Amino acid sequence: MDLFQMMQMVNNYYTSATKEDKTIQKRSVSKKNNLSKTESHKKEIVDNDTANSFSCRVCSTFYPSRKKLMTHMRCKHKVERPYVCVVCQKAFKYSFQLEVHERIHSGDKKYSCDLCSYSCVQKKNLEIHKQRHVRDYKVTCDICGNGFYSANALEEHKNKHSGARPFECHVCGKAYSFQTSYRYHMKKYHPDEVVGTVKTHSCGFCGQTFIFKKHLISHLHQRHSVERSTWLCDICGKSVTDKWSLKHHRMIHTGERPVVCEVCGKGFKNKTLLKVHFRSHSGEKPYTCGTCGKMFTQRSSLNIHERYHSGDRPYACMVCGKGFVSRTLMNSHQKSNHSMTRNKGEEDGSKNS
Repeated sequence: MDLFQMMQMVNNYYTSATKEDKTIQKRSVSKKNNLSKTESHKKEIVDNDTANSFSCRVCSTFYPSRKKLMTHMRCKHKVERPYVCVVCQKAFKYSFQLEVHERIHSGDKKYSCDLCSYSCVQKKNLEIHKQRHVRDYKVTCDICGNGFYSANALEEHKNKHSGARPFECHVCGKAYSFQTSYRYHMKKYHPDEVVGTVKTHSCGFCGQTFIFKKHLISHLHQRHSVERSTWLCDICGKSVTDKWSLKHHRMIHTGERPVVCEVCGKGFKNKTLLKVHFRSHSGEKPYTCGTCGKMFTQRSSLNIHERYHSGDRPYACMVCGKGFVSRTLMNSHQKSNHSMTRNKGEEDGSKNS
Protein backbone atom coordinates (compact mmCIF):
# COMPACT_ATOMS: atom_id res chain seq x y z
CA MET A 1 0.00 0.00 0.00
CA ASP A 2 1.57 3.31 -1.07
CA LEU A 3 1.30 6.67 0.71
CA PHE A 4 -1.54 7.95 -1.50
CA GLN A 5 -3.69 4.89 -0.83
CA MET A 6 -3.13 5.18 2.92
CA MET A 7 -4.10 8.84 2.91
CA GLN A 8 -7.21 8.04 0.91
CA MET A 9 -8.13 5.29 3.37
CA VAL A 10 -7.90 7.72 6.26
CA ASN A 11 -10.05 10.29 4.43
CA ASN A 12 -12.68 7.64 3.71
CA TYR A 13 -12.68 6.65 7.36
CA TYR A 14 -13.50 10.15 8.55
CA THR A 15 -15.98 10.77 5.75
CA SER A 16 -17.98 7.70 6.78
CA ALA A 17 -18.16 8.73 10.43
CA THR A 18 -21.73 8.81 11.83
CA LYS A 19 -23.61 12.08 12.47
CA GLU A 20 -23.54 11.29 16.18
CA ASP A 21 -19.79 10.99 16.13
CA LYS A 22 -19.53 14.28 14.24
CA THR A 23 -21.74 16.01 16.84
CA ILE A 24 -19.57 14.74 19.67
CA GLN A 25 -16.46 15.82 17.80
CA LYS A 26 -17.86 19.35 17.30
CA ARG A 27 -18.75 19.66 20.98
CA SER A 28 -15.44 18.41 22.28
CA VAL A 29 -12.91 20.06 20.01
CA SER A 30 -12.71 22.76 17.44
CA LYS A 31 -12.55 22.19 13.71
CA LYS A 32 -8.88 23.10 13.77
CA ASN A 33 -8.12 20.47 16.38
CA ASN A 34 -10.06 17.88 14.37
CA LEU A 35 -7.87 18.57 11.38
CA SER A 36 -4.79 18.28 13.55
CA LYS A 37 -5.96 14.92 14.90
CA THR A 38 -6.70 13.70 11.40
CA GLU A 39 -3.24 14.57 10.18
CA SER A 40 -1.73 12.99 13.29
CA HIS A 41 -3.68 9.80 12.68
CA LYS A 42 -2.60 9.71 9.05
CA LYS A 43 1.02 10.03 10.12
CA GLU A 44 0.55 7.24 12.65
CA ILE A 45 -0.70 4.88 9.94
CA VAL A 46 2.19 5.79 7.65
CA ASP A 47 4.72 5.39 10.46
CA ASN A 48 3.32 2.01 11.45
CA ASP A 49 3.46 0.82 7.86
CA THR A 50 7.03 1.97 7.20
CA ALA A 51 8.46 1.19 10.64
CA ASN A 52 10.59 -1.92 11.06
CA SER A 53 11.31 -2.09 7.34
CA PHE A 54 15.04 -2.85 7.70
CA SER A 55 15.75 -6.53 8.33
CA CYS A 56 18.89 -8.09 9.79
CA ARG A 57 20.22 -10.65 7.32
CA VAL A 58 21.61 -12.78 10.18
CA CYS A 59 18.74 -13.07 12.69
CA SER A 60 15.88 -11.52 10.66
CA THR A 61 15.12 -8.90 13.34
CA PHE A 62 13.46 -5.75 11.94
CA TYR A 63 14.47 -2.15 12.68
CA PRO A 64 12.83 1.22 11.84
CA SER A 65 15.97 2.74 10.32
CA ARG A 66 19.13 1.67 8.52
CA LYS A 67 21.25 3.35 11.20
CA LYS A 68 19.70 1.26 13.99
CA LEU A 69 20.11 -1.88 11.89
CA MET A 70 23.81 -1.14 11.35
CA THR A 71 24.29 -0.57 15.10
CA HIS A 72 22.61 -3.92 15.76
CA MET A 73 24.86 -5.67 13.23
CA ARG A 74 28.03 -4.30 14.82
CA CYS A 75 27.04 -4.87 18.46
CA LYS A 76 25.07 -8.11 18.25
CA HIS A 77 26.78 -9.97 15.41
CA LYS A 78 30.20 -8.26 15.46
CA VAL A 79 29.88 -7.45 11.76
CA GLU A 80 32.59 -4.89 10.96
CA ARG A 81 31.34 -4.36 7.39
CA PRO A 82 27.55 -4.17 7.70
CA TYR A 83 26.88 -2.32 4.44
CA VAL A 84 26.39 -5.06 1.85
CA CYS A 85 25.81 -4.67 -1.88
CA VAL A 86 22.58 -6.45 -2.82
CA VAL A 87 23.97 -7.28 -6.27
CA CYS A 88 27.37 -8.86 -5.58
CA GLN A 89 27.39 -9.28 -1.75
CA LYS A 90 30.55 -7.17 -1.34
CA ALA A 91 30.61 -5.61 2.14
CA PHE A 92 31.76 -2.18 3.26
CA LYS A 93 32.46 -0.52 6.60
CA TYR A 94 30.84 2.80 5.74
CA SER A 95 27.69 3.73 3.84
CA PHE A 96 29.45 6.17 1.50
CA GLN A 97 31.74 3.35 0.33
CA LEU A 98 28.70 1.28 -0.61
CA GLU A 99 27.15 4.24 -2.43
CA VAL A 100 30.27 4.68 -4.57
CA HIS A 101 30.47 0.93 -5.23
CA GLU A 102 26.83 0.71 -6.34
CA ARG A 103 27.60 3.06 -9.22
CA ILE A 104 29.51 0.19 -10.81
CA HIS A 105 26.28 -1.79 -11.15
CA SER A 106 24.07 1.18 -12.03
CA GLY A 107 26.49 2.52 -14.64
CA ASP A 108 26.51 5.96 -13.01
CA LYS A 109 29.95 7.24 -14.07
CA LYS A 110 29.93 10.82 -12.81
CA TYR A 111 33.63 11.59 -13.40
CA SER A 112 34.64 12.25 -17.02
CA CYS A 113 37.99 13.02 -18.62
CA ASP A 114 38.08 16.38 -20.42
CA LEU A 115 40.71 15.08 -22.85
CA CYS A 116 38.95 11.93 -24.06
CA SER A 117 35.70 9.99 -23.68
CA TYR A 118 36.80 8.05 -20.57
CA SER A 119 34.46 8.13 -17.55
CA CYS A 120 34.47 6.37 -14.18
CA VAL A 121 32.65 6.12 -10.84
CA GLN A 122 35.49 7.33 -8.59
CA LYS A 123 37.51 10.53 -8.71
CA LYS A 124 40.78 8.75 -7.88
CA ASN A 125 40.39 6.52 -10.94
CA LEU A 126 39.98 9.61 -13.11
CA GLU A 127 43.17 11.09 -11.65
CA ILE A 128 45.06 7.89 -12.44
CA HIS A 129 43.63 7.88 -15.97
CA LYS A 130 44.70 11.48 -16.66
CA GLN A 131 48.30 10.50 -15.96
CA ARG A 132 48.16 8.42 -19.14
CA HIS A 133 47.84 11.56 -21.23
CA VAL A 134 51.11 12.94 -19.86
CA ARG A 135 52.82 9.57 -19.15
CA ASP A 136 53.41 10.62 -15.55
CA TYR A 137 54.39 7.22 -14.13
CA LYS A 138 54.25 6.94 -10.34
CA VAL A 139 55.99 3.58 -9.91
CA THR A 140 58.45 1.54 -11.97
CA CYS A 141 59.03 -2.20 -12.24
CA ASP A 142 62.51 -3.03 -10.88
CA ILE A 143 62.72 -6.05 -13.17
CA CYS A 144 61.91 -4.70 -16.64
CA GLY A 145 61.73 -0.94 -16.08
CA ASN A 146 58.12 -0.52 -17.24
CA GLY A 147 56.26 2.37 -15.64
CA PHE A 148 52.80 2.28 -14.06
CA TYR A 149 50.32 4.79 -12.71
CA SER A 150 49.48 2.98 -9.47
CA ALA A 151 51.02 0.51 -7.03
CA ASN A 152 48.18 -1.96 -7.67
CA ALA A 153 48.92 -1.97 -11.40
CA LEU A 154 52.59 -2.64 -10.68
CA GLU A 155 51.81 -5.52 -8.32
CA GLU A 156 49.57 -7.12 -10.93
CA HIS A 157 52.27 -6.61 -13.58
CA LYS A 158 54.81 -8.45 -11.43
CA ASN A 159 52.64 -11.56 -11.71
CA LYS A 160 53.93 -11.74 -15.29
CA HIS A 161 57.51 -12.05 -14.03
CA SER A 162 56.83 -14.39 -11.13
CA GLY A 163 54.34 -16.59 -12.96
CA ALA A 164 51.77 -16.03 -10.21
CA ARG A 165 48.15 -16.47 -11.22
CA PRO A 166 46.04 -15.23 -8.30
CA PHE A 167 42.83 -14.79 -10.28
CA GLU A 168 41.28 -18.26 -10.44
CA CYS A 169 37.94 -19.24 -11.95
CA HIS A 170 35.88 -20.96 -9.26
CA VAL A 171 33.97 -22.90 -11.93
CA CYS A 172 36.71 -24.57 -13.99
CA GLY A 173 39.84 -23.77 -12.00
CA LYS A 174 41.64 -21.86 -14.76
CA ALA A 175 43.85 -19.13 -13.34
CA TYR A 176 45.12 -15.82 -14.68
CA SER A 177 47.84 -13.31 -13.83
CA PHE A 178 45.63 -10.33 -14.61
CA GLN A 179 42.17 -9.49 -13.33
CA THR A 180 41.07 -8.25 -16.77
CA SER A 181 41.87 -11.66 -18.26
CA TYR A 182 39.90 -13.37 -15.49
CA ARG A 183 36.86 -11.15 -16.08
CA TYR A 184 37.01 -11.80 -19.80
CA HIS A 185 37.14 -15.55 -19.13
CA MET A 186 34.10 -15.40 -16.85
CA LYS A 187 32.03 -13.45 -19.39
CA LYS A 188 33.11 -15.75 -22.20
CA TYR A 189 32.84 -19.22 -20.64
CA HIS A 190 30.60 -18.76 -17.59
CA PRO A 191 28.21 -15.86 -18.30
CA ASP A 192 25.64 -17.28 -15.86
CA GLU A 193 28.15 -16.85 -13.02
CA VAL A 194 28.83 -13.19 -13.72
CA VAL A 195 27.76 -10.81 -10.94
CA GLY A 196 24.21 -9.58 -11.34
CA THR A 197 22.66 -12.88 -12.39
CA VAL A 198 20.20 -15.00 -10.41
CA LYS A 199 21.45 -16.16 -7.02
CA THR A 200 20.98 -19.92 -7.05
CA HIS A 201 22.74 -20.95 -3.82
CA SER A 202 20.42 -20.57 -0.84
CA CYS A 203 21.18 -20.92 2.88
CA GLY A 204 18.93 -23.51 4.53
CA PHE A 205 19.08 -21.71 7.89
CA CYS A 206 18.23 -18.08 7.13
CA GLY A 207 17.24 -18.15 3.46
CA GLN A 208 19.97 -15.76 2.29
CA THR A 209 20.96 -16.43 -1.32
CA PHE A 210 24.34 -16.22 -3.03
CA ILE A 211 25.60 -16.10 -6.60
CA PHE A 212 28.63 -18.30 -5.90
CA LYS A 213 28.72 -21.55 -3.96
CA LYS A 214 31.97 -20.57 -2.21
CA HIS A 215 30.18 -17.56 -0.67
CA LEU A 216 27.44 -19.85 0.67
CA ILE A 217 30.02 -22.20 2.20
CA SER A 218 31.78 -19.28 3.89
CA HIS A 219 28.41 -17.93 5.10
CA LEU A 220 27.42 -21.29 6.62
CA HIS A 221 30.70 -21.54 8.49
CA GLN A 222 30.85 -17.95 9.77
CA ARG A 223 27.18 -17.24 10.51
CA HIS A 224 25.80 -20.66 11.47
CA SER A 225 28.94 -22.46 12.73
CA VAL A 226 28.54 -25.26 10.18
CA GLU A 227 31.71 -27.35 10.08
CA ARG A 228 33.43 -27.44 6.72
CA SER A 229 33.46 -30.94 5.27
CA THR A 230 36.13 -29.89 2.75
CA TRP A 231 39.38 -27.96 2.85
CA LEU A 232 38.70 -24.29 2.10
CA CYS A 233 41.24 -21.76 0.77
CA ASP A 234 41.53 -18.85 3.20
CA ILE A 235 42.37 -16.46 0.34
CA CYS A 236 39.59 -17.01 -2.19
CA GLY A 237 37.22 -19.49 -0.52
CA LYS A 238 37.67 -22.29 -3.06
CA SER A 239 36.94 -25.71 -1.56
CA VAL A 240 39.03 -28.81 -2.26
CA THR A 241 38.82 -32.40 -1.10
CA ASP A 242 42.09 -32.85 0.79
CA LYS A 243 45.04 -31.07 2.39
CA TRP A 244 47.40 -31.80 -0.52
CA SER A 245 44.99 -30.28 -3.03
CA LEU A 246 44.69 -27.17 -0.85
CA LYS A 247 48.47 -26.80 -0.70
CA HIS A 248 48.67 -27.18 -4.47
CA HIS A 249 45.86 -24.66 -4.98
CA ARG A 250 47.39 -21.99 -2.73
CA MET A 251 50.44 -21.87 -5.01
CA ILE A 252 48.24 -19.96 -7.45
CA HIS A 253 47.97 -17.13 -4.92
CA THR A 254 51.51 -17.27 -3.52
CA GLY A 255 53.23 -17.76 -6.89
CA GLU A 256 55.23 -20.61 -5.39
CA ARG A 257 56.80 -22.93 -7.99
CA PRO A 258 58.79 -25.52 -6.01
CA VAL A 259 59.71 -27.69 -9.00
CA VAL A 260 62.29 -25.94 -11.21
CA CYS A 261 63.51 -26.84 -14.70
CA GLU A 262 67.30 -27.42 -14.53
CA VAL A 263 67.72 -26.24 -18.13
CA CYS A 264 65.94 -22.87 -18.23
CA GLY A 265 65.08 -22.24 -14.58
CA LYS A 266 61.33 -22.01 -15.13
CA GLY A 267 59.29 -23.07 -12.10
CA PHE A 268 56.25 -25.35 -11.92
CA LYS A 269 53.74 -26.40 -9.29
CA ASN A 270 54.34 -30.12 -9.66
CA LYS A 271 56.55 -32.72 -11.36
CA THR A 272 53.90 -33.62 -13.95
CA LEU A 273 53.89 -30.10 -15.39
CA LEU A 274 57.70 -30.06 -15.35
CA LYS A 275 57.78 -33.38 -17.21
CA VAL A 276 55.59 -32.00 -20.00
CA HIS A 277 57.65 -28.80 -20.16
CA PHE A 278 60.97 -30.66 -20.29
CA ARG A 279 59.96 -32.24 -23.58
CA SER A 280 60.48 -28.83 -25.21
CA HIS A 281 64.18 -29.16 -24.30
CA SER A 282 64.67 -32.88 -24.89
CA GLY A 283 62.68 -33.02 -28.11
CA GLU A 284 60.72 -35.99 -26.78
CA LYS A 285 57.36 -36.45 -28.50
CA PRO A 286 55.73 -39.57 -27.07
CA TYR A 287 52.39 -39.20 -28.87
CA THR A 288 52.41 -40.33 -32.51
CA CYS A 289 49.70 -40.05 -35.14
CA GLY A 290 48.81 -43.51 -36.45
CA THR A 291 47.93 -42.12 -39.88
CA CYS A 292 50.83 -39.85 -40.86
CA GLY A 293 53.40 -40.49 -38.16
CA LYS A 294 53.56 -36.90 -36.89
CA MET A 295 54.57 -36.72 -33.24
CA PHE A 296 53.43 -34.47 -30.41
CA THR A 297 54.49 -33.58 -26.87
CA GLN A 298 50.93 -33.72 -25.47
CA ARG A 299 48.01 -36.08 -26.02
CA SER A 300 45.56 -33.19 -26.39
CA SER A 301 47.54 -31.89 -29.38
CA LEU A 302 47.46 -35.36 -30.95
CA ASN A 303 43.68 -35.61 -30.47
CA ILE A 304 43.13 -32.32 -32.31
CA HIS A 305 45.51 -33.34 -35.10
CA GLU A 306 43.79 -36.68 -35.69
CA ARG A 307 40.54 -34.86 -36.45
CA TYR A 308 42.12 -33.53 -39.64
CA HIS A 309 42.45 -37.12 -40.84
CA SER A 310 39.07 -38.36 -39.62
CA GLY A 311 37.15 -35.32 -40.82
CA ASP A 312 35.64 -34.92 -37.36
CA ARG A 313 34.69 -31.30 -36.71
CA PRO A 314 33.05 -31.30 -33.26
CA TYR A 315 32.87 -27.51 -32.93
CA ALA A 316 30.39 -25.86 -35.32
CA CYS A 317 29.69 -22.19 -35.97
CA MET A 318 25.97 -21.60 -35.54
CA VAL A 319 26.05 -18.64 -37.92
CA CYS A 320 27.36 -20.35 -41.06
CA GLY A 321 27.59 -23.98 -39.96
CA LYS A 322 31.31 -24.37 -40.63
CA GLY A 323 32.97 -27.01 -38.47
CA PHE A 324 36.31 -26.88 -36.65
CA VAL A 325 38.66 -29.33 -34.96
CA SER A 326 39.04 -27.16 -31.84
CA ARG A 327 37.10 -24.56 -29.89
CA THR A 328 39.97 -22.07 -30.28
CA LEU A 329 39.72 -22.15 -34.08
CA MET A 330 35.94 -21.82 -33.92
CA ASN A 331 36.14 -18.77 -31.65
CA SER A 332 38.73 -17.17 -33.93
CA HIS A 333 36.51 -17.78 -36.96
CA GLN A 334 33.43 -16.27 -35.32
CA LYS A 335 35.33 -13.22 -34.17
CA SER A 336 36.92 -12.44 -37.54
CA ASN A 337 34.06 -13.46 -39.86
CA HIS A 338 30.92 -12.73 -37.88
CA SER A 339 32.13 -10.04 -35.44
CA MET A 340 31.04 -12.23 -32.54
CA THR A 341 32.60 -11.94 -29.11
CA ARG A 342 34.04 -15.12 -27.67
CA ASN A 343 31.29 -15.08 -25.05
CA LYS A 344 28.73 -15.32 -27.82
CA GLY A 345 30.76 -17.96 -29.57
CA GLU A 346 30.89 -20.09 -26.48
CA GLU A 347 27.14 -19.82 -26.08
CA ASP A 348 26.10 -20.42 -29.69
CA GLY A 349 28.94 -22.40 -31.18
CA SER A 350 28.31 -25.54 -29.23
CA LYS A 351 29.93 -28.89 -29.76
CA ASN A 352 28.08 -31.21 -32.10
CA SER A 353 26.65 -34.33 -30.55
